[in-house]
Amino acid sequence: MYFPIDPVPGSLYSKTPADDLALLCVQHNQHVAHLMMTLNRMAWPIWLMPEGTNIATFTGDPGQILRYNAFGANPAKPERVQGTGIPNGAITWLQVLEKIWKK
Repeated sequence: MYFPIDPVPGSLYSKTPADDLALLCVQHNQHVAHLMMTLNRMAWPIWLMPEGTNIATFTGDPGQILRYNAFGANPAKPERVQGTGIPNGAITWLQVLEKIWKK
């Protein structure tokens, strides 16, 4: 069965209230996908491994003990660099989209 709500002139199909939500749903899904990509690429800490550290088994697991060679011409140890995190504006925009969606 088909229950038309707002007939569209020159078209077989009519407009429904869900048509207005389609664009909002696409924007919401794109924004969530972008946030997930940002988390995976930039928000987590990373390791800087100087040349000559000779670390063979590095997994990044919590609590892993890294043994490195501190001898040589350039004795540098591995460093952990904090990620940038998710911008506050991105979280606010997601909340705005969800608030509009729930109206």
